[in-house]
Amino acid sequence: MQQSDPHTEDWETWAADWQAQGAVTPPWPALHAEVARRSRRVRLWWIGELLVAMIAIGNCLRVMWQSPESIPASVLWGLIALVVFHMAWVQWKRRHQWRARTLDPGALIAFERTRTQTSVLLWRVSIWISLLLWMALMVWGLAGLPETLPARNWAMSGIANALVVLVFALIGVVLGRRCRRRLERLARLEALLEG
Repeated sequence: MQQSDPHTEDWETWAADWQAQGAVTPPWPALHAEVARRSRRVRLWWIGELLVAMIAIGNCLRVMWQSPESIPASVLWGLIALVVFHMAWVQWKRRHQWRARTLDPGALIAFERTRTQTSVLLWRVSIWISLLLWMALMVWGLAGLPETLPARNWAMSGIANALVVLVFALIGVVLGRRCRRRLERLARLEALLEG
């Protein structure tokens, strides 16, 4: 009489159980809903960015007209040009991200991956620009170029702008982590799609 190997029986039982299970269906409707939510968030971010840009330009114009001797007009026009150029660049980078049309799952994953990578790029560039502007402001204030403004005003401005840079950096760190998790989740979904 031949005895069966207990390990073989365990493997056969496991294989039968595994084959009896249904195939894992990727959550495509949930992905479509998440992409639609992100599209709404992108539009809200765009409105917020546009408002901040308008406030920055308005503040530069206000300083030019109310106290033209405090900051040279060339510096203010340079800041206005930087804000306009930055906003144009952001809009150019986001030109295809406003809404996800009806896409098949593979194209939807690629769309969302591209949008996430673009968001990371925009935040990185924006944080570096704000840091460079803050450093330029501090160097200018420490060099004593703006003799018309009291040192206390420059110190308060430097502290306020440093807080803005720190807050944007912290937001960037949090959003960067969220973007990395989103990219990992998209990679898993893509593996499900291909597998």
